Amino acid sequence: MMKNYILNVLLFFMSISLFSQVTFDFKNSQDALGWVKAGGASDASIVSDGLAISWNGSGDAKPKITHQNLNVDASLYKIFAITVINDSDEVERVRALHFKANTGTDPLSSAGTNTRYTFFNVSKGPSKTYYFDLTNAQWKNYDYGGDSETDFDHMSVVLADNNNGGFAIASSEGGFIIEKIEFLEEVPSTPRSDFTFDSASDTEGFVGANGVSLSQPVAGTLQVTIDGSNKYPNLTQSGLYAVDGTANKGLRIKIINDSPKNKITFVSPSGAAEYASVFNIPANDPITVQTIDFDLSNLTNWTGEQNGYKLQFIEEADNGEGGVAITESAGTIHVQQIMFTSTYLGVDENVAASVGLYPNPVSTTLNITADSEVATVEIYNVVGSKVIAQVGGNTVDVSELASGVYIVQVKLMSGGVRSEKILKD
Repeated sequence: MMKNYILNVLLFFMSISLFSQVTFDFKNSQDALGWVKAGGASDASIVSDGLAISWNGSGDAKPKITHQNLNVDASLYKIFAITVINDSDEVERVRALHFKANTGTDPLSSAGTNTRYTFFNVSKGPSKTYYFDLTNAQWKNYDYGGDSETDFDHMSVVLADNNNGGFAIASSEGGFIIEKIEFLEEVPSTPRSDFTFDSASDTEGFVGANGVSLSQPVAGTLQVTIDGSNKYPNLTQSGLYAVDGTANKGLRIKIINDSPKNKITFVSPSGAAEYASVFNIPANDPITVQTIDFDLSNLTNWTGEQNGYKLQFIEEADNGEGGVAITESAGTIHVQQIMFTSTYLGVDENVAASVGLYPNPVSTTLNITADSEVATVEIYNVVGSKVIAQVGGNTVDVSELASGVYIVQVKLMSGGVRSEKILKD
């Protein structure tokens, strides 16, 4: 009997440790729990919904709250979660500013040499939870001479606008309330593979970054507004929903592209990021619904549960020297559906099977066999940049390429397309 009791106690504490977290629940505790106003914040006080932040309206206010004794184990808790009510027309971004534990000299200093920040965009509206992965070389425990502990203590939460650089908050109108801040071991994701944005008040876990803001003027469409401040604006799944990368090797999106962007890249987040790109997308078309398919089968790290993937919207042009230039440009993309599928839907399997590439690995010349005439051959590196473009032919000279992994895309005159990974010796 005693053995069973001890076993049950151990199992109970093990279950707690598996889902353990550091939580600052301002709404339910009705306490600031050690967080205080800082920067341009004129007040940080408890209201019925949580910790309300106001600012002085003097321009470039940099309102923030800070905590100097978090006692967070940075080796365990890699996810920063924040639940907010945003009633401000100006607050469009939240920065999580933390001490550079492996290079900084003073955790109490907010100087750039001592701190590192991550950011994510927030939308105006009712209560919503955002998740951000803090995993990086700087997010770690530290042993600072002025501290008796070696965990992670010092952090600030900063409010900003969506400009590149931010902090153009000038008014005191509206408000910003933080209901809860949590440090988690992982994002509590719900399985989901099809996103249709049927509710005009639900972005279905997606957030904008790098100059992207989201809105939903009508049900069935997620409006992605790109301000042109960054070369790689993106739409990211915040972690609210997860997809099985092992079972889903295809991705289909439906969009209206009212922007100059002519390339979309899917970024797989696990380990070293890998990419799958679709090029030559018709641009500046405010009417046509485009169906775009991605082949994810060549991504070696697209396996298991994935909840931090992103779509980058890119404008590429010839740089005049045989290479590619990336342009910072503004525009709007209306996303109607994001759907993961078991197989790549964009290829006629019979046509794909008729295309062969050899040898693989290859040193100098890549040979192509196909049942119909080859229209074009394009080769991309693992970050999605085109390194070779060729019209027609059944051989490609790859001798000048550096050793590594590449994606070869062969288009046939019959309309078939085949994408395959090769290894360059």
